[in-house]
Amino acid sequence: MEKMYEVLRFQEYKDQCRQSADCLEGCLLIYYLQEHECIGKGQLFSWFRQLWKSLYDYQRSNGMNYGCLTPYSVLVVGEAGLFLLDPVGEENGFIIKRMQQRAVRNHFIKKDGRQQGREQKSADLYGYGKLMQFLLASVRTEPELTRREAAKCQKVIAGCTGERQRPYERICQVQKDLPEISGQIRLFEKAKDLFHGQKKKRFLKISVAVLAVLVLKNSERMRTDTAELRMDAEKLEAADREADAAEGADNTEKIEAEDESAAEAAERRFRSYLLSNTRKGNELVMSEGEALERCALWALGTAYERETRVEKAIDVYGRLVEIEENREQIATAGIRKMKLEAGKEQYSIALLTGKRVLERTGTEPEVEKLMQEYELRIQEQESGVQNGQSREEQKKEEQKQEGEINEQNVDK
Repeated sequence: MEKMYEVLRFQEYKDQCRQSADCLEGCLLIYYLQEHECIGKGQLFSWFRQLWKSLYDYQRSNGMNYGCLTPYSVLVVGEAGLFLLDPVGEENGFIIKRMQQRAVRNHFIKKDGRQQGREQKSADLYGYGKLMQFLLASVRTEPELTRREAAKCQKVIAGCTGERQRPYERICQVQKDLPEISGQIRLFEKAKDLFHGQKKKRFLKISVAVLAVLVLKNSERMRTDTAELRMDAEKLEAADREADAAEGADNTEKIEAEDESAAEAAERRFRSYLLSNTRKGNELVMSEGEALERCALWALGTAYERETRVEKAIDVYGRLVEIEENREQIATAGIRKMKLEAGKEQYSIALLTGKRVLERTGTEPEVEKLMQEYELRIQEQESGVQNGQSREEQKKEEQKQEGEINEQNVDK
């Protein structure tokens, strides 16, 4: 189930946090948990802290909620741990649409309609608490949680979901209540040392004490939520397979009718950036806007080609040659533009396009090959014109000679 996904990374710079994007191979959390029923307690607690840190850094760097924390938006990358999916990543569109399904949103996404003031800032807190609850109910740990650790987890969950008398108001408040594992590790190491030292009686007493306190306190509602979510996930999987076998476009229309469109979400996000009236907000508008423009232009170019709107496609690919930052993408856009121009026998224009691509990429064998081919075509056109002119002049000369001969015959 491991695939490449676009994820978010965060770097500390002085007293600021900067966000960047990266592509990593991993398994979505929802599928990872289906394949791993047991994980180490240290790994689970480390995940809690990684998720918290990722949400905290996202809010610091963006000034807003991540807003879509579900098992479908978290990537498990081996020993590197957990990463949040980039919600505006070009390659994450299918995953983002899936996690926007009502069945998943009802479990993990706080309803927007009743959020006012302070509650608007609690969307990530709610998602974090529900995901933490889902993790605890989905796996068993080795060793098992102590009663104190389970109670601490329940305290964090209640504080995030608003079920505690004094719930958290900001994500930064969660860290101090997250459970530690160091004490339990020391307990098991001591028991292990006693066993290997042949102090079996003392070891048995400690073992009984350990087993008495290692009880996972999972609430009935937690198990119910997990069962419902898994049933919903299975329904979503079946729906996805049916949609893929039929027409993906129909499925997309249903999703867009159910939730706000990507365009509306982008417009809302850009408006919030601009309303902040800060340099960071302006930079976010520019970076995300440029990325969206490139994504839209690639889709437009393909659609124009399919509908044989050649002039429109040529304009689009010309724009991509100028604004793309990736060398391969520049070359791809340039090659498509050159081939469309050659299809209209505009070989001279195609040569100019090739030269512009080489200016931006350096050397590109396929572009150079096309340019050589089009230069030959231009030479053929020119030689054909010259041959045509020569034949026309020869014909006129023959007609002239024939006329002179006719005049001579008349005179005789």
